[in-house]
Amino acid sequence: MNATNRVANRIVLVLGAALLATAGVIAVVAGIGMPQLGRWLAAATRAAQDAVGSWSLAVAGGAELPGLVVVGAGIGILVVVLSVVFLATRGGGRTGEVWHGGGVRGETRVDRSVAEAMVAEAIATRPDVLSARLAAYRVKRTPTIAVTVTVRRGARLDEVLTAAAAAVGEWDALLGARTPVLVHLADGRWLDARRGRARVR
Repeated sequence: MNATNRVANRIVLVLGAALLATAGVIAVVAGIGMPQLGRWLAAATRAAQDAVGSWSLAVAGGAELPGLVVVGAGIGILVVVLSVVFLATRGGGRTGEVWHGGGVRGETRVDRSVAEAMVAEAIATRPDVLSARLAAYRVKRTPTIAVTVTVRRGARLDEVLTAAAAAVGEWDALLGARTPVLVHLADGRWLDARRGRARVR
């Protein structure tokens, strides 16, 4: 799931929540009956008008907008802005970039495939490893690498972790910077996948 999909999913969730809230209001209306609801709405409107006062906003053409309408529109705009800010500032999810740096001569960006070739493929060549996969995530705006290593039954996990640490060390040396890395050791049998071990560095 990339960053675009995460934002789209959150938009769908917000819209779904709005639809559920609307359905809830309709259910409440159906339950209490329109006459009672009308009295409640009238009382709420009078209270809001008393709080806002009798002021109005002059618009083009000599028309005037009641203060209650202006306040309601302002609240609606504020809710929309806050929703957009909320969606835009959530976690970035997966990323195809594992490192970037800038200098006088320009910027350098390293793709995830380079890290996979250096780290995951080096680990996958071990006889006690079935497969190794690498994914890159953006955590607090910092590229982070997650390596999932599926080991064979009976493999020495400490040796696999040592090999993974060596591969990550070579990657850091090549990059000239220290990258946050999560190494997850998983059993080759899918039933035991949740009993894997993980190491964060």
